[in-house]
Amino acid sequence: MTSLLLLVACWGTGEPGLPKHPVTLRGAGVLGVVSGAEGCRIGLWGPVWGTPGATVVACSVEADPNGVWLRFPFETASSEGEGSLHLELGVGRARMHLGAREGEHELVLGVEEAPRSREAEEEAAAATSAAIETWRKAWQAGSFWLQSGDRGVGELQFRADLPAQVQLYDVGWMTPGTVDALQLDEGPDLLLIFDAEPSLDEQPSILRINRPTNQAVVPLGQTPSPVEKTYQLVPGTVAEAERQEARALALLAAGQRELEVGLMLAVALAEAASATFFNAPGENCPTLMEVGEDWPVLFTGYDVTLVKEGDGCGVRMEPTRIQHGRRLAATVGPDGIVRESLLRGI
Repeated sequence: MTSLLLLVACWGTGEPGLPKHPVTLRGAGVLGVVSGAEGCRIGLWGPVWGTPGATVVACSVEADPNGVWLRFPFETASSEGEGSLHLELGVGRARMHLGAREGEHELVLGVEEAPRSREAEEEAAAATSAAIETWRKAWQAGSFWLQSGDRGVGELQFRADLPAQVQLYDVGWMTPGTVDALQLDEGPDLLLIFDAEPSLDEQPSILRINRPTNQAVVPLGQTPSPVEKTYQLVPGTVAEAERQEARALALLAAGQRELEVGLMLAVALAEAASATFFNAPGENCPTLMEVGEDWPVLFTGYDVTLVKEGDGCGVRMEPTRIQHGRRLAATVGPDGIVRESLLRGI
């Protein structure tokens, strides 16, 4: 199974080392215990991942200037491997990094010198074990619905020796149906690479799935961003009627958004182009770049023509290729009045 690296980092200037008496690690949905009294021992139980079993396990120790690295057996619903935890007792903090990209899926933990509660540990371990088993069966079945809030926006199907399959019907992007995806492992993350619309530069789409948290993100780059779209994986299949309803809602919402944003931009462009032409009149209207270097980027996916009318310039726009999110055809006069607008292919 795919190995998983769990990084736990913390800050401060405390003296590095293992505690002589057990200390408790706490975070959102996480309970752990670390002790160095009889060699390195650790137990760590999260929502759908943790150390195996209901008791602490042996760990190895590696010191660095800021603390110690603990390495130990670690499992999730879809993988088993080695976990790594960086412990710094002096500041009483820890950071768990569950994602492949730096800074993503991090969880800050507190270190408490609280009396050890065997009962609490057993309850946490039992809950973790049950959650892992439930999700392990889900990963074995391989069928998931992608959810955004309370909306279903897509489906994933993982198949043993065949390409994974993706079907999307979200406002921001959509596949024409079920498409095959290239599947790549990147530590705790699983990358799916496939074709979806809109495709503005012929680049494939990417969905990054974090297996410890069962969450997915649409990455904008190698550095995580708070504006990236995120989804939650929900085990199970989708009925055809529910799928068609979700696709119809996505098309409707995407069309409404494109009309609102596209016409707003076209009106603003007509006003800006007319002002540019008025200040430097000629036989033809300026190009988009001459109006401003941002305009070609704002109209990516559209063919835009600036048409001379009197002392101003009107705008005519058509989708370069009719696809999800790029269907708007419109004509705007130099006065900023929309003369015609429609969504091609709908």
